[in-house]
Amino acid sequence: MRFKNVKKKAIDSQVVDKFINDKYTVKTIIPLVDDPVKKTYVLNQEELNELLEGYNEYGEFIISVKPKG
Repeated sequence: MRFKNVKKKAIDSQVVDKFINDKYTVKTIIPLVDDPVKKTYVLNQEELNELLEGYNEYGEFIISVKPKG
């Protein structure tokens, strides 16, 4: 991966379980159209993975991802 990690912290299995089972608020924008829009999704980890699969083909930009819980 060509991106530099700026922070790394060990976590325990309870934290992992929380993030696997949490829902996420994902905000995106679609800027390169006649009527730009901002969208908000609430997704579980499986849905988030599905959204990101092939994401580079979309004209939609992710602007934030935050756990809901």
